[in-house]
Amino acid sequence: MSESYDATTHAWLQRYFESGATRSEAWRRAQLLGLDAFLREREAAIAEAVHADLGKPVAETWLTETGYLRTEIRYALRHLRRWMRPKKVGVPLHYQPARAFVAREPVGVALIIGAWNYPLQLCLAPLIGALAGGNCAVVKPSELAPATSALLASELPGYVDPQAVRVVEGDGELSTRLLEQHFDHIFFT
Repeated sequence: MSESYDATTHAWLQRYFESGATRSEAWRRAQLLGLDAFLREREAAIAEAVHADLGKPVAETWLTETGYLRTEIRYALRHLRRWMRPKKVGVPLHYQPARAFVAREPVGVALIIGAWNYPLQLCLAPLIGALAGGNCAVVKPSELAPATSALLASELPGYVDPQAVRVVEGDGELSTRLLEQHFDHIFFT
């Protein structure tokens, strides 16, 4: 099911982000595990959709889409706790004995505009990073891969927090309308 997207929906996502619901390690892990479950449980449907859109054989879909993404998720899960910790950085001598660190913070609501040639990978790889970073996201799959787009729109919300991740379908006009909103980060290939 495709979802419309307007200023009201955008404001709702921003409020959800500002509530702090996406900041915890537990929430981030749950989203990544949900993505992994989607890829594992819907693997056959994904291969069928990508084949319908691009003619890719099942093995190539696994190699360049599903398998690749599951590897990325495992990597993110393995490193998540370290990524969330403040990173110590050097302090100039004249500020000694002070200590300094970089605190990695979520940025807000990310817009991910997918491409047709890797219709799953170029939507979900950036989503892995956005969710691991504690952000909300709007995913707009390519209209040139309609079967994959429809699958993402109908199935993905059942695996991740639907209050934090929205999948919207449409053409270039929708992309233009999306860009009228204030997103905190935009990923587009």
